[in-house]
Parts: sequence; structure tokens; C-alpha cells
Amino acid sequence: MEFAAAVWGGGSFLRHAFPLLYTQLVRSGKLKLDTLITRLTQGPAQILGLNQAGTLKPGSPADITVIDLDATHTINADDLPSSEQNTPFLGWKVSGWPVLTIVNGDIVFR
Repeated sequence: MEFAAAVWGGGSFLRHAFPLLYTQLVRSGKLKLDTLITRLTQGPAQILGLNQAGTLKPGSPADITVIDLDATHTINADDLPSSEQNTPFLGWKVSGWPVLTIVNGDIVFR
């Protein structure tokens, strides 16, 4: 791979954060599922001062990702944004793949 194509800006980790962490930590028994979900939702919301985000309480933004915990996927270059052509996770088989994303009550991914 040419040097310019090897740029890794972190977006691929964000895109694959849940499947990677679920596979490596939850499925291996190192972390409970509810702890992972809290750390990926409420934790960042609190750090960023987004008091209404990271929860499913009434009045909060309707931002939800539905994950199929049994779905498996092998991370490949087709998963990456066009600006990133490389990730240290290429070829990793992961579980817990997103199947639906809702932002502000609108379905944005299915």
C-alpha cells in the first residue's frame, strides 16, 4: 500500500467501536454488556456536557442504534469511508453489528 493510502484518522475505529469492544471485551467475559453500553453512551455525553444525550429518557433526543448481537462481520476496506483506506482492524471478525440507526427520530441507516 502506498504511504498516502495508509492514513488512519480514527474514523474507522469509531465506525467499528461497538463491534470491536463487544467482541473483545463482552464476549470474552471481561466486561458486562450494560457497562459497555453505558461507557459508549452516557460516558461521552457527560464528558461533552450533553445532558440530554446518552439516555432513552422522555425528552431526550431520539438517537438510537439497534445492534444484532449475534450478527458477525469481517471488517474490510468496503466498510471504510472513502477518505480512509486503511485500518489496523482489516480482516478482524467481529460480532454485534448495527442493523438500524435513528437520529432525531428519523431512520438514517437500515
